[in-house]
Amino acid sequence: MYDWDKSTAMLAAQAPWWEPGAGSGYHALPFVPEGGVCFGTGAGGSIVLVDADRRMTVAYVMNKMAPGMIVCPIAAALVERVYSILNH
Repeated sequence: MYDWDKSTAMLAAQAPWWEPGAGSGYHALPFVPEGGVCFGTGAGGSIVLVDADRRMTVAYVMNKMAPGMIVCPIAAALVERVYSILNH
């Protein structure tokens, strides 16, 4: 069965995959720039993106959850538009 103490001890002993302050993401998204960017996606296409280099956060949450979608087109367009504004 589930052993909380054993599981948390194993997790605490795990070496980090990225150094503190480095961006991370578990899959590549073409509209996410390189650098100090960390992002996560959720069910239905939601996204949260933190860009430490530009000191900003972008979040989009779907009001309907659906399996299988990594990022919905609306969230992708929002992130692309924010970066296009910043780059002008």
